[in-house]
Amino acid sequence: MRFNKVLLVQAKYDSAFSNVFPAGIGSLSETLDHEGLTNDVFDLNVKRNTEGMLHDKIRYFKPDLIGFSMMSLNYKYNYGVIERLKAIFKDVKVVVGGAHLSTIRKEVLENCKAIDYGVTLEGEHTLLELMKGDEDEPDIKGLLYRDAGRIIYNGDRPFIQDLDSLPYPRYKKFNKSDYSTLVSLFSSRGCPFECTFCPTKLAIGRRFFTRSAKSVVDEMQYHYDLGYRDFTFRDDNFTLVRDRVYEICDEIEKRSFRDIYLMCDAGVRADKVDRDILKRMKDVGFKMVAIGVEAGNDRV
Repeated sequence: MRFNKVLLVQAKYDSAFSNVFPAGIGSLSETLDHEGLTNDVFDLNVKRNTEGMLHDKIRYFKPDLIGFSMMSLNYKYNYGVIERLKAIFKDVKVVVGGAHLSTIRKEVLENCKAIDYGVTLEGEHTLLELMKGDEDEPDIKGLLYRDAGRIIYNGDRPFIQDLDSLPYPRYKKFNKSDYSTLVSLFSSRGCPFECTFCPTKLAIGRRFFTRSAKSVVDEMQYHYDLGYRDFTFRDDNFTLVRDRVYEICDEIEKRSFRDIYLMCDAGVRADKVDRDILKRMKDVGFKMVAIGVEAGNDRV
């Protein structure tokens, strides 16, 4: 089946970052644009965007596929959004991706019958293949789908190793006045550790792949030139590879940015930072680094 139009929806979640540009659907939209595939976006976290307005958007845009990026926060509410949507737009197919789907996989489709497809882990290539329709559903890696009452999973897709090959999000389809001035950056994907409390190993995988320093800072430069000055690195383990952090800092320094405020708020491991690396980060504009507390035990 080929899909001609997809509406990418950021599912609702309650978080301090719900007013930040949604990098996930931003990246997917950019990838689809790059491939010439028609798409639009809708963010349920924007205060003025109601469920009724989502229905209006669907009537106006007329997508044949709607993609939800979903976290586990508010998942029951978002299942209801999808069920009510499908009751009205019966012919539209719904695909869900994001951390919630990648973590519990088939269980999502079991619990919400209105969901037709699931996309695990990295969504760019799986969504492209689903939309283009060149591959039969059983041949699309990373895809969950329904067949004669059964839920089928085709197995994990190999990770994207060359992250520089993906276009970075420019948020051209978003109303920028709806969002804060803080821009999220992802310079890597994955984390090789297996902390029991952390879902990253399931949601994105234990492999670790990186973007080049130039690619990362080119993205910063794009938004800086539009007037943005606040950036947060949301990697799951930004300081894992020490030399890479220094390369990014060197590239930032070359650009002669003025008045920038950099953060690393997703939480770096305490054993992957020291005074030297923190000083270098501070020198190029980092003002805050969150340190992950791995245990409440002093010995650990």
